[in-house]
Amino acid sequence: MAEEPLGERLVRLAEEGVEDLKRQRLLPTQEFADQLRELRQRQGLSVEQFSERYGIPTAEIVTAELARGVKPNTKMRLLVEMIKADPQGVANLIASLRNKDNSKPQQH
Repeated sequence: MAEEPLGERLVRLAEEGVEDLKRQRLLPTQEFADQLRELRQRQGLSVEQFSERYGIPTAEIVTAELARGVKPNTKMRLLVEMIKADPQGVANLIASLRNKDNSKPQQH
């Protein structure tokens, strides 16, 4: 069986995340905090490195990991689910998008 193309896989994961939201199966704040911290640490990344690699603002990561009663937004939850499924694929996609943004001519 051929491997699913990265773009299709990420779209599928995002769609599954939306379905999870609809079924309200997303983790409570503390469980999400623990999973996010574990995911980051398992990759051997600091908060700043994780932020840079995946395009999540550092403050959002810190707030989510501390589980300060602020429920992480849907976009962050979906991105974390996609990172859990394919960390390198997501990092590659984000890097590719950044390269495209940086190669666009500047408008004056």
